Amino acid sequence: MRLMPSYLNKGRNVTTDNFFTSANLARILKANDTGIVGTISRTRNEIPAVLAMERAHLHETTLLRNGDGANLTVYQGKFNRNVLLLSTLHSTINIE
Repeated sequence: MRLMPSYLNKGRNVTTDNFFTSANLARILKANDTGIVGTISRTRNEIPAVLAMERAHLHETTLLRNGDGANLTVYQGKFNRNVLLLSTLHSTINIE
């Protein structure tokens, strides 16, 4: 957040990797009219353990929403590996 003051409240978007992405950061940025898109680590305590270990059909996408306007997308791209994406910018997810 120390790097963000000149970009807040201008309708911009931040793209992050799983080291920086968190639900708390998404809430703070959303409150400051700034979007966030990024992968989120499945080991964060914000992610339910059942969701982190869930195995879906190959190339299946699951979209979860909360009341804060953040969407968590779980994409099963490989057999034993899913990717978790957090976004406050996108309301729908299309993967082709």
